[in-house]
Amino acid sequence: MPFAAPPPNAKLPPPLFDLGNRLTASFSLAELKDLAFTIGIEPESVPDDTRPVFALGLARAAWCRGHLDALLAEAARQVPAVDWSLPTLPAPPETGCEDDPLPRPSIFRDWLQVAVFVLIPLLFATLAAALIWWTRQPARMDAGFNVAVAAIDVTGGSAAQNEQAAALLQQVVVDELDRELNAALDEEVIVSGARMPLVKDEGDAKRLARRVNAQLVVYSPRTTIDAAGQVTYSPRFYVYFDPARQDVAELTGEYPLDVSLSFALADLMTDKLPPAQTAAAAALLTRFGQALVYLQGQDFDNAYWQIIDAVGRTEAYVVTYGPFSGREVIYLFAGHIARLKAGAASGEAKERLWQDAQGFNDQALEINRAYARALISRANLAYDRGDLRAAKRDYEAAAALHDPPPPPDAWIDAKAAMGLGNVYLSQLNGPANGTACADERRRLADEGLAHYGQVLAEYDAHRSEALLAGMAGQAHLHRGEIYAVCGQKEDAAAELHIARSWEGVEWSPEQRAHIEDLLAKVAALPQ
Repeated sequence: MPFAAPPPNAKLPPPLFDLGNRLTASFSLAELKDLAFTIGIEPESVPDDTRPVFALGLARAAWCRGHLDALLAEAARQVPAVDWSLPTLPAPPETGCEDDPLPRPSIFRDWLQVAVFVLIPLLFATLAAALIWWTRQPARMDAGFNVAVAAIDVTGGSAAQNEQAAALLQQVVVDELDRELNAALDEEVIVSGARMPLVKDEGDAKRLARRVNAQLVVYSPRTTIDAAGQVTYSPRFYVYFDPARQDVAELTGEYPLDVSLSFALADLMTDKLPPAQTAAAAALLTRFGQALVYLQGQDFDNAYWQIIDAVGRTEAYVVTYGPFSGREVIYLFAGHIARLKAGAASGEAKERLWQDAQGFNDQALEINRAYARALISRANLAYDRGDLRAAKRDYEAAAALHDPPPPPDAWIDAKAAMGLGNVYLSQLNGPANGTACADERRRLADEGLAHYGQVLAEYDAHRSEALLAGMAGQAHLHRGEIYAVCGQKEDAAAELHIARSWEGVEWSPEQRAHIEDLLAKVAALPQ
C-alpha cells in the first residue's frame, strides 16, 4: 500500500512522498528497478523489501543524487497518462541525504480505514463477550414464588473433592426444595440453581433476589469437608417480599437459621438417605419455606399451619439435638403470620390468634432479648389490639437497640418511627373540623409529625429502597391527617396531594377513597 501522507517528523520534502505513491501505482517492483537502472541509479543501492519502500527510496535517491528530472522524464515517457510534474523542491543536503531509514508505509489510506479495521473486529469481540456473559447469567424466574439456590463454595477437602461436593450439594438442595414445595403447595414454585453465582453476604443475596425475581435466596457463607469426608452445609435465608405490601415486606431481609445439614460425601454421590438429624433439620427448613410461599400468596390460613408445623419441629429439634442459633426467626414469622390471620378473624378466633401471636413474639424475645424485629412485631400487635402504651414502649425499645445494632436493611429506626407516629395520631383522634390543636393535643400532633418526618428523612437518605418509599407515602398521608385534625388547611392539603400522587405505594381502593374524603373535608375547612 502507498503512503497516505508524509509521516510526522519526516525529513524528506512532502512532494517526494506523492511521487513515491505515483511510482508505486504506475510500476511493478521489477519495472521500478529497470527505471532506476535507466536513469543511472544502481537498483541495489535502493531499499527494495516492498514496492512502496523502493518507490520512495528511488524518489529520494534521484533527488539526493541529482537525477530527479531524469526520473520524471523517463516515468512520463513510459506512463504518459499520469501527471509527473512536481513543485520546486529545496536543494538536497550535501551530506547524509540518504542516511536515515525510510518510514514504513501505512496499510491504511485514511482514518476511516483505521476505524473499519479496528472497530469492526472490536465490535465482534465485544458482542461475543457479551453473548458469553449472557449465557452464564441466571435466568429470571416468573412463578408465583421463586427460590434461588446460590452456588456453594466448599472448603476443607482437595480441589477435586471441593468441586464435586459443591455441585452435588447444590443439586441436592434444589431437588429437595423443588420436590417438597411443589408436592405440597397449590402455588406455582420455581426452585433453581442454574448459573446462580456465589452469595457471600446479605448484600449479594439482595442483589441476586432482585436480579432473578426470587422471593427466597438460599445460600451458605460456609460449607466444609472434614477429614472424614463429612460435608457440613449451613444455609441462610434471604427473604424478599413485594415492597408494595407493607404487611409482608417489612420482613424482607436475611435470616440466619443456623441449622447445619451434614452429609457424607459418599452418601451424596449415591443418594443415600441423610442421617436423622439432617433429615429433621431439612424438614424444619422446608416447612419454613412452605410458610413463606403461602405468606407471599396472602394465603394466611395455610401459611399459619405451615409455620405452626415449623415451630413444632423447631421445639422437637431443640429437645433432641440441642438449640441452634437463629431459631427466633421461626417464632418471629409465626407471630407475624398469626397477627395477619387475626386481621381477617373476629370474636374469639381473633382473640385466640392475638394470644398466639403474643406468645410467639415473647418466645422470640426470650431467645434473643436484642431482637429488634420481634420488638417491632410485638409493638404492631399491641397497636392492633388498641394497647397504645405497650405499643409505644416496644417501638421505643426497638429504636433504642444499639448493642448490637440491628441489621441496616431491617430499617428498624424507620419502622419504629412510623409506629410511634401512628400511636400519637391515634391518641390525637379528633375530627377534621378546624379546631386548633393546643396544649396536650398540640404536643401529640407535634410528636406525630416529628416521627413521620423521621420516616421521610430515612427515605430521603435511601431513595433506592422500595420499602422505605412505601413507608414515606404512608407518612405523608398521616401527616396530612394530623394537619387536618388540627385545622391547618394548607399544610393538610399539601401533604394529602403528595400522598395521593406518591409513586412508591399502591393504595387500595379504600385508601384512595379515604384520601379523597379527607381532601374534601380539608377543602371545606375555614381559612
